[in-house]
Order: sequence, then C-alpha cells, then structure tokens
Amino acid sequence: MPGIGLAVDYFLQTADDIGLVVDIRRYVRAIEDVTYCIIAEIALGEYLYKQKKTADAIPHFKEAQRLAPDNWNYKRQAWALSDAERDYGTSFQKEVKKLNGKPYYEPRKLPEKKYVSL
Repeated sequence: MPGIGLAVDYFLQTADDIGLVVDIRRYVRAIEDVTYCIIAEIALGEYLYKQKKTADAIPHFKEAQRLAPDNWNYKRQAWALSDAERDYGTSFQKEVKKLNGKPYYEPRKLPEKKYVSL
C-alpha cells in the first residue's frame, strides 16, 4: 500500500508548510506497519494454501483476522479455504446470524440526489 506513505508524507509536508506542529508520524507509521503485516499474513496463508498446506496456512489467516477483526473479507476468505467449523469454530452463516440483522459492513452513504427544476 505505497499510497498510504505518500499520503502521510503529503499531509506532514502540508502541515509543516502552514506552520502546524504535528507529530503523528509514529502513529501513522504504526498503522501502516499493521496494514503491511495483515497483507503479509494473508499472502503467506494463500501461498501455503496453494501449496496444499492448509493446516500451515490457518495460523496466518487467524493472525490477519486478529489484526483486523472487523474486516469480513479476511474472515470470508479464510473460512472459504478451509473447514470453517473445524478450523475456526464458526462459519460465515453463524457469524452473520450473531449480528441479529445488523449489516456486517456499514451501509454506504451515497450523496443525496439533487433535483433540477425545469
């Protein structure tokens, strides 16, 4: 995710240009590091799965889920590549049911449509 670093650098430069004293570099870099860790865990899990080493892949998928517990993409992917009941003690259907009708992703808020009178 090289875009994150560029955005951070741009923000810090802009903040410096307008005289703001902002020291968020460590905080943002920590977020960036976690993001890279998640990507690495998923990639390693996928690689091991493709090598027919599903049992070795599962800890990497679990770590990605631990690092990003609200990310349903990682959960669904991991559950789809294994026996979710056996390896994770749950399934997509069970997790959705636990939400009691609440969407697992926040619904997108689209801009209100503006009508032009003729």
